[in-house]
Formats: sequence, structure tokens, C-alpha cells
Amino acid sequence: MKVVSAAAIGLQILATGLLGLMAGFFLAVSADLTPAMLALDAQNHPSARQAMQRVGKQFPFAMVYYAEVPERFVVSTRAQTRVLLENQRP
Repeated sequence: MKVVSAAAIGLQILATGLLGLMAGFFLAVSADLTPAMLALDAQNHPSARQAMQRVGKQFPFAMVYYAEVPERFVVSTRAQTRVLLENQRP
């Protein structure tokens, strides 16, 4: 039986949570924002689009949205390293 470290489990939980958050943003845009944008008239559409772009450029939003990406590489690199080391053992 292999023992998985608490740090590895923590990284996997963090990656799963952040990936879920990213998926939630996509769901909110596709299920709520896109139909609402289609219902806007031509006069209000540009101001609503500009407001959404301002939110996307804010640092806290970017940290939450993109924090999952490098963390996912850390988890996959650790897993791949573990597999390579186990395959080298006689």
C-alpha cells in the first residue's frame, strides 16, 4: 500500500477546488450572462460589455481565476515524478 503525503492530498484538493471555481465562471457566463447580454438593447450593450471587461482585468479576479493553472502543473509534475521514480526501482 502506498502512502500519499498530506501535501500531495492538499495540492490535489486545492487543484480540484480551483478547477471547480473556473468551471463555475464558465457556467455563469454561459447560463446567465450570455442570455442577459442578448436581451440588452444596442444602447446598453457596449456599457455592459465594458463593465465585464473591467472586472476581468482586475487583479483579484485574475488571481482567483488563473491560480488554478500553475497549481495544476505542480500536481501533475509531482505525480509524474513519483511514477518515474517507482519505475526505476528494481
